[in-house]
Amino acid sequence: MIKEQDGLIEHLEKIIENLDASLAKDIAKFAIDKGINTLSEKQKYVLEEGISDYLMYECPNCGEEISYEDMEISIDNGMCSYCSHKWDKMQKE
Repeated sequence: MIKEQDGLIEHLEKIIENLDASLAKDIAKFAIDKGINTLSEKQKYVLEEGISDYLMYECPNCGEEISYEDMEISIDNGMCSYCSHKWDKMQKE
């Protein structure tokens, strides 16, 4: 289920224009306007399914929890910023 933590609304605002599914996009707009806590469990499920390509709750390398603030970069890198930094450092050696 979608994690209700700091940064979720900001994350939704960043990704909303990239959403294809109109229902998930509508739910995201509603959540941005009214708050995530106003959504039913079913709406939260549809939203999470619709934005699943934009979610990475934990690093696949180290298992560290990823905040919504760092999620976009982590998805692009395929790992958290710390593991990405270690990988870059190792590549330079």
